[in-house]
Amino acid sequence: MDVLFAPGTAAPWISAALAVLIGLLFGAERETARTNVHVGLRDFVAISVIAHVCSIIAIPWVTVAVVIALAGVIVVHHMREDFAAGVTTEIALVATFVLAYLVSLPHEAVLRQVALALAVLLVLLLDAKPSVKRFFRETVTETEVADTIKFLALVFVIYPLLPDGRYGPFEAFAPRSLWMAVVLVSAISFIGYFLEKFLGARSGLRAAAIIGGLASTTAATQAFAQRAKAQPERAREYARAAAISNAVQYGRVVALLAIVWPDLAWMIMLPFGGAAIVGLVIGMWPTATRDADVPVVDIGNPLRIAPAIKFAAFLGVVSLGSKWAMYAYGGGAFVWTSALAGLVDVDAVVLSAGDRHIAVQLPTIVIAWSIVAAMAANVIVKSVIAATSATAQFSRLVIVGMTAMIVVCATILLVMG
Repeated sequence: MDVLFAPGTAAPWISAALAVLIGLLFGAERETARTNVHVGLRDFVAISVIAHVCSIIAIPWVTVAVVIALAGVIVVHHMREDFAAGVTTEIALVATFVLAYLVSLPHEAVLRQVALALAVLLVLLLDAKPSVKRFFRETVTETEVADTIKFLALVFVIYPLLPDGRYGPFEAFAPRSLWMAVVLVSAISFIGYFLEKFLGARSGLRAAAIIGGLASTTAATQAFAQRAKAQPERAREYARAAAISNAVQYGRVVALLAIVWPDLAWMIMLPFGGAAIVGLVIGMWPTATRDADVPVVDIGNPLRIAPAIKFAAFLGVVSLGSKWAMYAYGGGAFVWTSALAGLVDVDAVVLSAGDRHIAVQLPTIVIAWSIVAAMAANVIVKSVIAATSATAQFSRLVIVGMTAMIVVCATILLVMG
């Protein structure tokens, strides 16, 4: 396969074949599209050959002249067609020229791979026209499209503009980290909305819960809390989803340690596995209602930014408090400092606990208890979030479920000695 992209004696012939292949792909798709535009396979192959020649002779003014001539032909041809005809075929001609030109560039293996990939993807998109039109006209609403654009702006516009560093008292505020919390809450809520829409209320919610547990249980709890507040009749369902997310967190911690500190992973596997089983039982316990009977209420839009920003502000306050406490009381008591750090980030405690174990050879049981302490502190934070962000029913069920998991975890670890 690499010979297609590597320069060598056969490279000119390979690039010519790839250019023609691009023309064949676009031409075959347009031939089978049954449009009223009289541009077919031969036209696309001819365009790809012209692009290949322009690329290998590498004379700029010739390429410019050819592009102008082709543009003129396309314009005249489109003007001769029925007024109702679209411009998809003409745009496909332009794409064929550009992509065939790119695959013909000598010693540009990366561009050749990208051009081929784009050609295949674009042809697939053109071929899926009926499904695409039906999806965007009948399935996705205008609000969902607008919120998708807003979500992309959260990630690709606002996040890169924020300063990368820590500021304020005790360097407790990290703008990018706090905004990442906004992104996580929004993402879990956003993905959960569409999973419920396309997979069904219960199945989609469980899938979103697993994703939330892998990403951030604190963000997942906040996301499910705000959904429960918007749909109070489904508070029990969202509480079950929160239980699944928190159960997944226990498995995530074990998996994280198994990669870098297997001895710690074996130490906590039994207590954390027990907690995960309890959480999964709570979250997956069968009910009398079927998936089709679970009510689905239109909550207006899939993206709610204001609650996510409040959540980030809350994390900022928690971060400041834990930093102050560690500064005031020192880091001598490793279990207690781990609990303070766990108010904000359990994964960071897991990594630092393992590092401390290697550095100063603390007993494994002490490391295990420090991780449990961090998990317990994180439960407190999520309990506050549940109590202040959703209905009483949701918060009661979530707090009971998280408490049951951490109690089982601590009990098993205590019995282990």
